[in-house]
Amino acid sequence: MSQPPIIDCHTHLFWYPDHLSDQYAGEALASKLVKLKRSGGLAYSAISMKLRGLKLGPVYQHFDPQDRTYWPLFRKCQQYNLPIMWHQGTTFPSAARLKWGLPLQLEDIAMDFPDLRMIIAHLGHPWEADVMVLIRKCPNVYTDISAVHYRPWRYWQALVTAMEYGVEQKILPGSDFPSATLDNVIAGLRNVNAIVEGTRLPKIPVEVQDLILYENWKAMFPQWA
Repeated sequence: MSQPPIIDCHTHLFWYPDHLSDQYAGEALASKLVKLKRSGGLAYSAISMKLRGLKLGPVYQHFDPQDRTYWPLFRKCQQYNLPIMWHQGTTFPSAARLKWGLPLQLEDIAMDFPDLRMIIAHLGHPWEADVMVLIRKCPNVYTDISAVHYRPWRYWQALVTAMEYGVEQKILPGSDFPSATLDNVIAGLRNVNAIVEGTRLPKIPVEVQDLILYENWKAMFPQWA
């Protein structure tokens, strides 16, 4: 049988040095985990650019996601059914503002724009538990597993927490390319229980792994199902 289709919900298209500064590239290499993100300002004119979605990273773009100044942008995204990918989590660049990376800062947006589809990247690492309680209460907020297989203990913990809160159906596949590929992501997920082998700690069932890889993205992106 052929493998079911997978949608990579988190990937990047950029080049060095065209889109990345020397400082950024240097800090990425020093971190030993090349998780490159493109920074930039919020452009309201972007809605007329035939976008299929929007990527926002307050830690990189230096804006407070709870600032109502940006509500018109979220209103437009909801109006045109444009999903938003959020980098709400930690990162390595010295210029990043981690105080704006807390996942729960998206709660007001999710409540004021209940039809706005949003994805929180990287399980919100290292605030994975906050992400699980947020996606439980907000029907159109999801998260993805990109770039978390590098941290096997936190990865396993996060997926156990997801099962305890009953939100395993809201976790999406993503590679964070070029940091990793879908093959890396699949291998990492299939190996998620290795860190607790030989213990009585709970395991992540294959059925849950299959949901994450092959099924959950269909609810977020039904047009590609």
